[in-house]
Amino acid sequence: MLQSCLRGRFQDVGIAERRYMSHQPKRLCTENMSGKIIGTHNGTFHCDEVLACFFLHQLPEYKDAEIVRTRDPAELAKCDIVVDVGGEFDPKKHLYDHHQRYSGTSPWS
Repeated sequence: MLQSCLRGRFQDVGIAERRYMSHQPKRLCTENMSGKIIGTHNGTFHCDEVLACFFLHQLPEYKDAEIVRTRDPAELAKCDIVVDVGGEFDPKKHLYDHHQRYSGTSPWS
């Protein structure tokens, strides 16, 4: 029954006529077009940094940004924005880690 329904909606294509996608990439893009770098931690990835990087890639400024995964402070200092690593929350410096130590004051004060 299902096959007869589908047969009317989809054209039957002979096996010789089927087109398969190549497993070889047509073009590899290895250039960072925007020149921006997003830094986050290495190791096991979690939903929070994946979501942060995804949202940043939706912004025109970070659309083609490279993502660097490291905990090395020297490497993170080279990044334009850092999420989920570094222990510091400072929007003026583009540092967005929610794991900073509590100092008794709110980051919003």
